[in-house]
Amino acid sequence: NKTSYSTDVNVTTTKNVYRYARCNLLISYSIAVSAALLGVSLGMRALYLNGVAHSTNFAAIVATTRSLSLTELTEAVPMGSEPMPKEILKTKLRFGILGADSQGEEKTEMRRMGFGLAGQVKKLVNVDHYV
Repeated sequence: NKTSYSTDVNVTTTKNVYRYARCNLLISYSIAVSAALLGVSLGMRALYLNGVAHSTNFAAIVATTRSLSLTELTEAVPMGSEPMPKEILKTKLRFGILGADSQGEEKTEMRRMGFGLAGQVKKLVNVDHYV
């Protein structure tokens, strides 16, 4: 025993319609290109001021974080264990040319960049080649 029913069905078909607006396209592309050019310009300026390219790989981090003064500072906590002594946490560090005296003047022939105590690092100025 099957019962059949009769009913009206409305079927709606949708279509995607694109409207090309040249002005909107130019505005969005102009903003994107301007942002990209700004980023590239800042990167080129940083490369010019630093004189060298840098990376964030492990070897680069080790090379820039090794200095005798930092080794001496952290002798009490060689593994970096917690809690870190307050005198270490309050120490001001600076990135620059290692091997400077307390006035920031170089005292050795070997120039190497890295982190050191604020008074023992010379300011970087358009570096060419450092060891």
